[in-house]
Amino acid sequence: MTKWCEIFRTGQHKDSKGKNFVCTLNDLERFKTNYEKKHNLVPICCGHPKTDSPAYGWFDRLKIEPNNKAGYSLYSSFRDVQPEFIEANKKGLFKTRSLSLTKDGIIRHLAFLGGGTPAIKGLEQFCFSDYDENDSIFDFEDFEDSENIDEKEFSMSEEKLKEEIQAKEGKIAELEAQLQTKNAELETKTAELKAKEDEADRKDFADWCDSMIAEGRILPAQRNDVINILTAVNDSGFEFDDGGNGDKKIDAKESFKRLVGSIKQIDLKDTDSNDFEDDDDDAINFSDAEDVAINIKKIQKEHFEKTGVELNSAEALAKLKKGKK
Repeated sequence: MTKWCEIFRTGQHKDSKGKNFVCTLNDLERFKTNYEKKHNLVPICCGHPKTDSPAYGWFDRLKIEPNNKAGYSLYSSFRDVQPEFIEANKKGLFKTRSLSLTKDGIIRHLAFLGGGTPAIKGLEQFCFSDYDENDSIFDFEDFEDSENIDEKEFSMSEEKLKEEIQAKEGKIAELEAQLQTKNAELETKTAELKAKEDEADRKDFADWCDSMIAEGRILPAQRNDVINILTAVNDSGFEFDDGGNGDKKIDAKESFKRLVGSIKQIDLKDTDSNDFEDDDDDAINFSDAEDVAINIKKIQKEHFEKTGVELNSAEALAKLKKGKK
């Protein structure tokens, strides 16, 4: 029966130089591939010798399987293990084990240590032969490399780091493009909504001007100018004190409407006939504003009784100017 030793697992680790390394399933697969294709003479040692010797046994096979920590572990089986080493293990002389790798992810050796505080606890028990699993439990201790500065254990390769950076930059660029598209769609919809609101406001202003004409407060010739002014001040954002009524404010549009509505009814006897010219160049002389208002309402009433359609003040005024009742 093959005995397997857990030698490393996915998760966050710290090497002997204090560098943090997050081991992924891809890293475990890389270690296994390097062992099988590049360097399969991996010894088990006591401590971390610079020369990877003396060897008390050798790696045989590697495998990767899920572990009880919701991650994955790298396991090794062994061959040609020295009987003395097996006996020392049974006696509990080795409390921890530590893996040493090169900067390229090639396993140098597996060290069994007699002391030290493990950085990762809870690795499965290691067995050389069939013995009571309560005899010895080996916790993992982050590898202790030699002083050779060319070996940087469990560090992410520069190529892998560049790939991750490029992938993140590509994702950011994709999100930025999506954001620009959404912003353009939002601007288009906002512009369409604003155009509809402006059209509705201008119609309201026109209806209001017709009522002011009917009341004799503005001349028909002034209608477009008043509409244009209301349109201009509608979005100005200006506000004024509401005639000393505490802190109440009134916007520019309502202030202008109040001004026009307070104008004394125009005495049409003193107006120039040119103020009432229509597109047919017909001119009508009105005696006074009150009479104009009465006749406008009369035309509106007669037209509704005859056709069932209501005329606005401007249409009734046009009929009055043309002498059509």
